[in-house]
Amino acid sequence: MALVSYTSGVVAVATFPLRLAWKPVALFINSVLMLLSPLILMGYFVVGWCQAVIDFIASLQPLYTFLACGAFIGILAGLTMSCTSSIITTVLGMHDRGYQGPPATPAPSTPSSERPGTGKTEDSSSYETDWQLLNKPPPKRRRNRPGLWSQTIHEEDDDDSEI
Repeated sequence: MALVSYTSGVVAVATFPLRLAWKPVALFINSVLMLLSPLILMGYFVVGWCQAVIDFIASLQPLYTFLACGAFIGILAGLTMSCTSSIITTVLGMHDRGYQGPPATPAPSTPSSERPGTGKTEDSSSYETDWQLLNKPPPKRRRNRPGLWSQTIHEEDDDDSEI
């Protein structure tokens, strides 16, 4: 036992200068912590809110898993309906073929002195009839629509009715 008491006395004497030096350092650290305590508390508050938001988002994991599965099922259903509709319209001949325009006719070769569309030459004296022929609007063509569009009765607007 004498050895333990001797060792504790030596350690107390050896650490006495360190304890004397530590008192001002501890006082300085406590003063700084007291002055910065409002900032530290606000930091804890912000960290707490951030952690609460992260925990809330993590708690929504079943919801966004459910929504992702629903979106996947919706995409599959849409693709199935699109393919089925395409197959049905193709089999029944209801698909639009698109407007192909009037068949192209080869232009007859005309002499360079002849005006296009009139049949008159440049030395002709009546230019007024040329302009009248060029200003005529082309006749309206109705294109036949394939499938259900041609079989449906469509009402046309009356231009004569007064409102």
